[in-house]
Amino acid sequence: SADKAKRLASLAGVELVKADLSDKDALSAAFEGVEVSFLGCSNSESQVAQEKNFIDAAASSSCKYLVKLGTCGAEGYTDAKSAIQYGRYHAEIEEHLAASSLKWTVLRPNDFMQNHMGDIFGTLPMGIVAYPLKSSSAATIVDTRDVGELAAKLLQLRGEDLEKHWGKKYDVCGPRAVTTSSLAKLYSAVLGRPIKAVQVTAEEWAGNAEKAGFPAWLAKAVAINFTDFWDKGNLNYESSEAVLELCPPRRGMKAWVEEHACLSPPPPLTKPEFIDVASIEPEQGGVNLKVKVLKKITEDATSALVEVVIGDASGVITLRARGDQVDRCASGASLRIQNAKCRMIKGHMRLDVDKWGVLKPADEELQFEPNAANDVSSVEYELS
Repeated sequence: SADKAKRLASLAGVELVKADLSDKDALSAAFEGVEVSFLGCSNSESQVAQEKNFIDAAASSSCKYLVKLGTCGAEGYTDAKSAIQYGRYHAEIEEHLAASSLKWTVLRPNDFMQNHMGDIFGTLPMGIVAYPLKSSSAATIVDTRDVGELAAKLLQLRGEDLEKHWGKKYDVCGPRAVTTSSLAKLYSAVLGRPIKAVQVTAEEWAGNAEKAGFPAWLAKAVAINFTDFWDKGNLNYESSEAVLELCPPRRGMKAWVEEHACLSPPPPLTKPEFIDVASIEPEQGGVNLKVKVLKKITEDATSALVEVVIGDASGVITLRARGDQVDRCASGASLRIQNAKCRMIKGHMRLDVDKWGVLKPADEELQFEPNAANDVSSVEYELS
């Protein structure tokens, strides 16, 4: 929008020019004095006509070099006979660009990390990531910002440094492969709750994408991207050598998840299910307990960590309390704990309540005494 574009006006060397990709006259005016240009357009049914207009306006102006954002360079993807509709669009546009008087470079990212914003706002609140592919299928998807930095680097080159990139089509991929299984583990670690990778049918995925606002043709095309390319290993490859030399993509999926997962809406509220201390298992997450404090056993003034023995009629476990949690752990206090994690410390179970959990006084005083005879934290487990 015009309002969002105004934010760019404060950047050094930036001049805002209003244009419309469907308006050839407006585009011609926008290219006045331009030497190099970048063409990036979202996939739409008017994309071919609009990108051709941009190319023609550039070729008729002072512009001599253009970097185009294409789509995946896997065999059969950007092709006149591609099964993916926008793959056919890009093939037609690239052919038009090659026939123009411009010098050019095409960047072909295999898939974007930012496409997983659908996880953030769609399926994570349900505790899943859902795609029409096996959870073990890998792809080296790339962050859009790495693609942007590569394009900017190319646009700043001059002379022989630039000429070697003329007429080239470069694959642009992320530094490490991703699977939906590994993605689910990353989300789980950041959100502090279990996220599961689920395989759905292409029809189910496309139907849900339409409900989220995708046009039907695009939902079908993206589903084919998953079933015919990602799931078959055809998106799992490295960037072109020239890309790795000039401006190698550096952002991994772990950093992207850590940056964006916090934007996900919380899961729908459900009534917590409370368990007995004796049933807690090593590395268990989502632990909900109603317990009483038996005693404090250690205090570490340097780390503000206090180990507290808590329990119910079934047994006791050691809680690692921090900050204001310590004040709530007076001997004999009744506590309500939700979404705690059982961590293994030197082979022994310890309970943690991090920022995703809750430790607060129980709604009423609990009418039992902790069963100190069954101390689950005293059991030593063999670490594998």
